[in-house]
Amino acid sequence: PKSKSAKWPVGTVVRKPFEGYGIYQGKVASFDPDTNFYHIDYEDGDKEEFDEKDMKKYVVVEEAEDEDKKPAARKSSKKSTATRKTDKADVGNKRKTSPRSIIKEEDESSEEEKKEEEEATTRSSPRKRGRGRQISYKEESDDDEPVLSDSSSEKKPPSKKRKGVPKRNAAKKAIDDSSDDDAFAMDVESSDDEVLDLAMESSDEDVKPTKKKPAVAKARAKTSASKLSSTGGGKKGKGKATGEDIQDEYNKKLEKDLKAYRPQNNPQKLPPHGEYVDSVGVDPTHGIVERNISEQVRKIGGLLQMAMKASARGKGKKQPLGRLSFPIQLQTACSGTDAPSIALGLVQESLTKMCPDDEHKFAYDHLMSCEIEPFKQGYIGRNFPGVLLFPDITKLSDTDEDGNPVEVVDVYGRKQMIPQGNLFIAGTSCKDFSMLKTTLRKDIEDKGQSGQTFLAAVEFLDLYQPPFAIFENVDGAPWDKMQEYIQGRIDLSRRNENKAITVDKKKSRTDNADEDLVFRVNDDLQYEAVKVPPQVGMKAGNLVEGIVRGGDDARNVTSVKATKGDTGKTFTLSQLAKKHKINLKADTLILEKKARYCTYLVKLDTKDYGLPQTRNRKYLFVWRSDDPKDDLGKYFQEIMDYLKTPCLHSMEAFLLPDTHDRIRCFREALRSGPGLMVKRDRAKEPDFWDWEASQVKDLTLHKAFREKNGIPDRMRWLTGWGPRGEKSLAPGLWPELFDCWNHRRLDMVDCFGCATIRDAVSRDPLHHSFVWDVSQNVTRAPYRSATVGVSGCVTPGGELLF
Repeated sequence: PKSKSAKWPVGTVVRKPFEGYGIYQGKVASFDPDTNFYHIDYEDGDKEEFDEKDMKKYVVVEEAEDEDKKPAARKSSKKSTATRKTDKADVGNKRKTSPRSIIKEEDESSEEEKKEEEEATTRSSPRKRGRGRQISYKEESDDDEPVLSDSSSEKKPPSKKRKGVPKRNAAKKAIDDSSDDDAFAMDVESSDDEVLDLAMESSDEDVKPTKKKPAVAKARAKTSASKLSSTGGGKKGKGKATGEDIQDEYNKKLEKDLKAYRPQNNPQKLPPHGEYVDSVGVDPTHGIVERNISEQVRKIGGLLQMAMKASARGKGKKQPLGRLSFPIQLQTACSGTDAPSIALGLVQESLTKMCPDDEHKFAYDHLMSCEIEPFKQGYIGRNFPGVLLFPDITKLSDTDEDGNPVEVVDVYGRKQMIPQGNLFIAGTSCKDFSMLKTTLRKDIEDKGQSGQTFLAAVEFLDLYQPPFAIFENVDGAPWDKMQEYIQGRIDLSRRNENKAITVDKKKSRTDNADEDLVFRVNDDLQYEAVKVPPQVGMKAGNLVEGIVRGGDDARNVTSVKATKGDTGKTFTLSQLAKKHKINLKADTLILEKKARYCTYLVKLDTKDYGLPQTRNRKYLFVWRSDDPKDDLGKYFQEIMDYLKTPCLHSMEAFLLPDTHDRIRCFREALRSGPGLMVKRDRAKEPDFWDWEASQVKDLTLHKAFREKNGIPDRMRWLTGWGPRGEKSLAPGLWPELFDCWNHRRLDMVDCFGCATIRDAVSRDPLHHSFVWDVSQNVTRAPYRSATVGVSGCVTPGGELLF
């Protein structure tokens, strides 16, 4: 409301020039009748106080003014710039002086009287300076959005506040106008995980105040506009998307997401064994995993001793295929944290406790690891000193011209020979196979990361021929085809079954192996694959060894060779079958392999083995055997079923207390430099719910989630987030962590919090156990698990909120 003594009402526009930075615009937010100061809020979030003299200089002239008054206004604006230092000296510790404006001419006599009164007031009451990066909730302000002020200026001399705009203010208006979609739109999850690095690279402290900055910002704005046009927004005029185009794009996307999202209303279940074990004030993480391993070792201790005794009896003799000798010689690839080595160490510790005199004779050697991620390499190097560490699994199978292994460069640049092991474990990349990438999944042959690492692991098996191997990957991986790659056996009766990854399940594949699988006869009269359809587990270059007739012993391989006149010719599978009388409905095609392996696939869930995590993975048990009917895999399945352990502790038991040194260091980092840089950048983000300003594609997903679950758009009872860094967090939430999160994550927390209360069995997330993965989309990540206290899949790239 307009004050009685205020000459200019709230909302009056002012503009003020700053040397080297251009003109900045602001509005009158309020008037203080005690000090006769007008509180000015600039568009860039900065604040300032004007007296009436300043207001006359910088208030914007209405466009309806006569043209002949405008030149005089320009002269006045120049004069205001020249007299800026004099004005500062008159007002003492005056708050910063701001954008240029054009003055209105008024009665000179009345102005002189007011000036004298204002100067006297100013000397007796110096102007206060705003406290920074804090939200102002002044009642007299008409603005709905709270404004951020600058606390970093509190300790600086007033005279330096606006001699040059602080570095962080350089090109502020340009930054605001440029819609930082590239930096802050969290529609791509990988960028969300790297937000700290992004903030550090674009730290405002490193931005130098130059006049070229607005040009860069304009380029960004143009880029954002072009992206909008390319994603569905129409074009008008010179290729610019109009407001109608933007709204149409939003409406189309919202309609699509509303149809795709199906809300769930299944209540959580309690653990089948009853309540979780209470830690009673003791650090519960100590000994939980060790106790689980000890219980499992007790279950199969007798079987393990029998295996070690059999290995000891055969020492010095030729071991049959598929027999594991001791000590175990471990090799890992795509190693990650090298969990197999940790597990074997825990088994050894458990046996030592059970047999104090070291009668168990169990031992293992961790010979080799292979990991391409630098931070994981650092983890392995620190925790497994002396273990050979290689960076690239695709280089492990390099050979010379005669097919013999050669030295491979390790992560330290040294050439090393691959040691011979007897247990090879590979958790090859799952990114391309994962069901989370519904539109970007890649098959083995698509040269994605998952396919390349798997094929490299198969080559390692063929070259070094360890007696045992274990492959781990997601449930949705093309396991049938992966087993064909390892076994070298193609069941022709299933040649046209869809064993490949398909992006769209509604579209049926039309691949026909009879015509699409093509072989060429080489100089040795062998059939060499030159073209392979995606549903067959073999690659170009594989040689045909022969076939096994339907009903014959699986080890009875009939050789298939071409005649001399066929050299260089190509044959389709149907032509090959006709030439060699192959029954495509019953026979098995055998490929040439250096070593024969059998495989058995097992599906396991982590929570069935004592850990509160739903992690469904499949493990392929691989062993050397010339008999395809070898049933060793069935015993592997029985052992895994027997090792199942009840989950006695909830996810909360594995969280470190807030007083732990690691937690304190982490929170302190968030409160200091890196965290403050991210917080400052987050405060610049456009409003997530303003589609035209933010252009974050996940907005329609949040809209669909809220609409389908009956949640109002602006209900934010857990975080109270708003534009310009505004938040009002519920008790128990870390302010320094939430300051580093973007609007999408903050709104996701509120969506999940409301959904748990509106669930079939209503639960308050502040008083019940929930684990939310905020790194996923709101419509994809579950807001409650099937079992209380059990989290979803814990991954290095995920970010779980407990």
